[in-house]
Amino acid sequence: MAHGDITGVDVGQTFPSQRALFDAGVHPEIEAGIADYGDGAPAESMVLGGGCPADIDKADVIVCNG
Repeated sequence: MAHGDITGVDVGQTFPSQRALFDAGVHPEIEAGIADYGDGAPAESMVLGGGCPADIDKADVIVCNG
């Protein structure tokens, strides 16, 4: 999985599906909304798709209740 700038992906770009995120190298999971390294480190990436109405997305602060 890429870290930092990803060729062909712009900051703020949206994607039509989680599969499109996976194909672009932005999110390494096809089904899981949160990808992590499994060692207690912060999440590598998160997908907010509106599936949990309690999630809050304020661009610079995200509250995920999943």
